[in-house]
Amino acid sequence: MKIAEQLAAFDTKKKAAADLMDGIMNKAGDEGRTLDEHEQEQYDGAAAEVKAIDEHIARLKAHEARQVATAAVITPAAGTTDKSALDLGSGRGVLSVRRNVDKGIAFTRYACALMQAKGNLMQAVELSKRWDDSTPEVGISIKAAVASGTTADATWAAPLVQYNDMVGEFIELLRNQTILGKLTQLTKVPFNTRIPRQTAGSTGAFVGEGLPAPVNAMAFDNVTLPWSKADCIVVLTKELARLSSPNAEALARNDLMSGISEYLDKRFIDPSFAGVTSVSPASVTNGVVALASGGSTVAAITDDAERMIRAFVTARLSLQTGAWIMSPETALALSMVRGTQDNFMFPDISQNGGTYFKMPVITSKSTTAAGSPTDGHIILIDQREVLLADDGQMMIDASGEASVQMNDAPSAGAQSLVSFWQMGLLGLKCERWIHWVKRRSTAVGILDNVNY
Repeated sequence: MKIAEQLAAFDTKKKAAADLMDGIMNKAGDEGRTLDEHEQEQYDGAAAEVKAIDEHIARLKAHEARQVATAAVITPAAGTTDKSALDLGSGRGVLSVRRNVDKGIAFTRYACALMQAKGNLMQAVELSKRWDDSTPEVGISIKAAVASGTTADATWAAPLVQYNDMVGEFIELLRNQTILGKLTQLTKVPFNTRIPRQTAGSTGAFVGEGLPAPVNAMAFDNVTLPWSKADCIVVLTKELARLSSPNAEALARNDLMSGISEYLDKRFIDPSFAGVTSVSPASVTNGVVALASGGSTVAAITDDAERMIRAFVTARLSLQTGAWIMSPETALALSMVRGTQDNFMFPDISQNGGTYFKMPVITSKSTTAAGSPTDGHIILIDQREVLLADDGQMMIDASGEASVQMNDAPSAGAQSLVSFWQMGLLGLKCERWIHWVKRRSTAVGILDNVNY
């Protein structure tokens, strides 16, 4: 590691230790007492760490000064002007330094340390030291969590900056995989917000001379977005959690993302999901009367799209914020449809998205029910007419001693359970606070029985 990187890492560690000392003294001062035995041990340990870091920083700076003094002068290459050679140093050049770890690795290491320690934060701090060279924020975040006692309080200050960075990094990767993450024009609102909605409006009329003008009444109701949370439990073996190779970390990260993204996609788009009051929102397609696909010929495919767009326009929805949602298989099949001249009829669409009739395409396997291609759907949605409340946080809890149903649709009551302790497993529970609701019932259209 370069000296500048070492200095930055030690400065961060020193700040975390100093913050811990300040927190202990401030708490004792507020309560008008001296430090107890545990607080003395914590404070003295942090003070010793600050002193050791200061001494080491002084040595690093002296070492850096010696390196600079003995450095060889580099002669610019032929044709390089003094100005261009100095541009990098003045900030006008293109020079960047990045960590050599993938996005999400820091958060995954944080999760794996908690899992291996069975939720014990003190043990997790020790386990995280193996990553201090590449992701020191993991250990710093856990230390801050030990001092403050909770990792769910949004009012935490500087000690949890690193934790918030890791969560944001993980959420970014997750959102890129979900339907909700790809629908970029949804209307964002806060939780527990009641929004007035107009359900009936006034109309005008021609009036003859001397005749009374009609009186109209408008009607309103409310749309509310309460708190809702989505949970997902991922189970790994203890052996996998103990591995420190990037491959094991990437596996854990991808498993977390796949589980949560699949759940959210299904709940967002599955027409059969009516939601549960005070628990979860209904899917945006629930209650929508679907149109039946007319077949797989070019004429039938075009007619299917025209009927959906016509219904969209009749409902006075905006094509500018419209988007198609379909399975990757359906999108791929459409991209290969050929006309009478053997030309591709829909060249702008692919299994990764693209456009279909000039509107963006979002692909997701959640549009196919139970793996049956005859149950596939194509959805047309006005993004502006869907309200989304998203906390943007991922909260985690780890355990190696719980007993759970190894089922993605668990049932209440007595069930067959698997013991993590007996089977040598570790469970990581992730929570995401999110809720959505359609502003108008006509905001979404469905084409059913798609088998292109």
